[in-house]
Amino acid sequence: QSTWGPFSLMAAAGSADVHIDLDRQSRTFYVLGMEAMVNMARTSIFLSGLSGLGIEIAKNVVLTGVRAFALNDTALATQADLGTQFFLRESDIGVNRAAASMPRLAELNPSVSVTASALDLATCDLEFLAGFQCVVLVEAAPAALVRVNEFCYAD
Repeated sequence: QSTWGPFSLMAAAGSADVHIDLDRQSRTFYVLGMEAMVNMARTSIFLSGLSGLGIEIAKNVVLTGVRAFALNDTALATQADLGTQFFLRESDIGVNRAAASMPRLAELNPSVSVTASALDLATCDLEFLAGFQCVVLVEAAPAALVRVNEFCYAD
């Protein structure tokens, strides 16, 4: 048993709402320090676009141990996606990329709440984005980029 178990860091951080498993993330802790790890454990991130680049970003974010990670994609998995998006399988062809990727991403870090959606950011109500500290768009349509940018920087 580790002397740096999750309870020790929770107590050191002075917060019961933060759970960081140092047995799993000890290298990240030693590089970034406690304050950064606690801040990440309280962060919610939204990522739209699960192409090869998007899934690489998603994998790295989930492994760091953020509190919540929301995946969004309107595209269905294709044969071409199998060459770049490593969380997709042949059985996922025709399935929404976010929905197909979500369970495999969630397995990487059980401390992270991973969800999936298929919202069209060019037309949907963007108020839900207010609940995220970071919004990432990959290969988004220009109309979606402009709308999300204006929403995120309003007031």
